[in-house]
Amino acid sequence: MMQENKSERGTILEAVHISKAFRKHSEAVHALRDVSFSLPDGQSLGIVGESGAGKSTLLNIILGLEHPDSGTVFYRGAPLDFHSRRQTAAFHREVQAVFQDPKSSLDPRMRVESIIEEPLRALHIECSYRQRVAAVLESVGLDPGIADRYPHEFSGGQRQRIAIARALAPRPGILVADEPLSALDVSVRMQILELLKELKRQLSLSIILVSHDLAIVAQLCERTIVIRSGTVVESSPTRSIFMNPQNEYTQQLISAIPHLSSAGI
Repeated sequence: MMQENKSERGTILEAVHISKAFRKHSEAVHALRDVSFSLPDGQSLGIVGESGAGKSTLLNIILGLEHPDSGTVFYRGAPLDFHSRRQTAAFHREVQAVFQDPKSSLDPRMRVESIIEEPLRALHIECSYRQRVAAVLESVGLDPGIADRYPHEFSGGQRQRIAIARALAPRPGILVADEPLSALDVSVRMQILELLKELKRQLSLSIILVSHDLAIVAQLCERTIVIRSGTVVESSPTRSIFMNPQNEYTQQLISAIPHLSSAGI
């Protein structure tokens, strides 16, 4: 059952003291140590760190694919219990994900229409599937007439638009984007980034953007957390992180960006 709101008004998602360890050769490897963050409704949060920092583990916990050893995730103030099928299904209506490589995340045997309908059927959402498919394709800048085609017929950028359309089909409140630009050509990255900005504005969508690239995060996210070795080393408004980074690791990430002006700072 949903409990009374425990978080500040306007916070759609909150993680509190999340820790997770895995066993490796009889030793505990700490993937996350006491990680906390909050995501205001309608805003975007960047999660930044190098490979192996713990970003993927945190993402899996947010999506309910893994359980933390300690700590709690709250959605609109209510603690999430991913052991509850009913609550998990309700949460997955509200939180959808887009992954790094659209080529591997889209089933090549399925037509675009079936790909976009997939979460609607899985979540037992009652609506006109054909109308919903057409609407989300239009929202990502694609012609609804492509619905009967297959993923291999499209470019990488178009496939990522299809993946975003699939994520939008259940009309979620939160879009989790895991390195959504890194598998794309440089010329296409800005197009998808601008699409995410526009969807955020039009749909009042909250976005969690997981990336190793602070420059990309700076152009979309109001707040950013920087993770290193499973620990949050910095958590601030994104502009503050760029203008006055407090942690040496964050300073190194920023110094690797050729021109701060290109990052929108």
